[in-house]
Amino acid sequence: MLLPIQIQSANIVTGLLAGVYAVKCSVFVERGGSRSVVYFEYERSGSGSLCAVDALFLDGEGNARMSDFAFLPDGIWRDSFGVTATSLDALLPQEVANYVFAAEFNLPDVSVGGGNAG
Repeated sequence: MLLPIQIQSANIVTGLLAGVYAVKCSVFVERGGSRSVVYFEYERSGSGSLCAVDALFLDGEGNARMSDFAFLPDGIWRDSFGVTATSLDALLPQEVANYVFAAEFNLPDVSVGGGNAG
């Protein structure tokens, strides 16, 4: 949602509360394989909880697929296709559950004007 990459998505940045968001980038790789996923996790300052995720899925042939996920006010997650679930894990591709942690980076905060004052 917050990466400067245009994708067609049910989630829009203006759906987030206005404010400053801490950004953490985590990389997970397929054990014994060549696939990986890069997660950009966004937490609104002072909220103490994850609000949005951008995920870049990379396969062994060099193909990339981007998805985003938003945590909605009613306590459910929505993916870029509009599918909802009570947990983020339920919206991720099944194979990601077997990936192993490779690296984590704290990135500069991002500021969102948002359509909501919060």
